[in-house]
Parts: sequence; structure tokens; C-alpha cells
Amino acid sequence: SEIAGRAAGLGMTSVALPNRAPHMIGLKSERLPDDILAQLAAEKIYVSRRGKSLRVSPHVYNSAQDLTRLFDALGAIL
Repeated sequence: SEIAGRAAGLGMTSVALPNRAPHMIGLKSERLPDDILAQLAAEKIYVSRRGKSLRVSPHVYNSAQDLTRLFDALGAIL
């Protein structure tokens, strides 16, 4: 839910909570640049792209600091 909320602050949308998988979330935006994966990888942030969506799969090893890094980078890119 935190990821969905932070993504909404960047104008991204996600599937409603009852329809989400517990281990991943898709964040949709019409503004994703073609090279977004490379831009994120340059910051050592790795997600998958599915069309107009980014698939984020947080794991037990990801911290609150990792989420901050993700959304700082997305904010700069978008």
C-alpha cells in the first residue's frame, strides 16, 4: 500500500489492493520514457517493464531506504 500511495503522488496508478499479488505491484504511467530501465539501473534500481507499467517486486531484503531511492529516482525521471 505504501508503494501504491507513493506512486500516486507521482501520477502513477496501480491495481486496487484486493486485486494485487502480495509480492509485486504494477505501477502504470503514460509518461514512462523508453530508457527508464537504463536510467533506474544506473542508480542500481532494478524493476521490470510491462508496456506502460513498471513491475516492482519488493522483497524482505528491501528496506524503507530502498523505497525512498526508488521514488526519488522515479520523481527525477518522470
